[in-house]
Amino acid sequence: PYFAQSNGEAERAVGTVKSLLKKSSDPYLALLAYRSTPLSNGYSPSERRTLRTTVPTTRHQRRPKLPDVELLRKKEDSLKRRQKENFDKHHGVRELEPLDPGDEVWISNRGSKGVVEGEVQERSYEVTSSVCSFREPE
Repeated sequence: PYFAQSNGEAERAVGTVKSLLKKSSDPYLALLAYRSTPLSNGYSPSERRTLRTTVPTTRHQRRPKLPDVELLRKKEDSLKRRQKENFDKHHGVRELEPLDPGDEVWISNRGSKGVVEGEVQERSYEVTSSVCSFREPE
């Protein structure tokens, strides 16, 4: 509820189905068309079982076929990599420099400054402030 971005895929699916149902007079045909439409990876959600839709098809197209798993995995990985690159570019994501002991840091959830004492584990530091000493993730 606090970070809608993390649930984006589900929210987008709900929005798509709502839009389909509003536009269609027959909700079952609308959902059938949605399930049989190929996704960006080239396969539809019901690829293992060919659905009988109102769209004319040839006998060859109606034969069920299993997707090439290796090719599908490569396409999915490529799509995920491009999505990550676009997200990182638009949101200013960058690699952070590791902190050294003695560095002054801002402790956002405490609203005060602190000094790094040392690294506890990767990207996790022991920080001392004027109030107390605690472990703070980078």
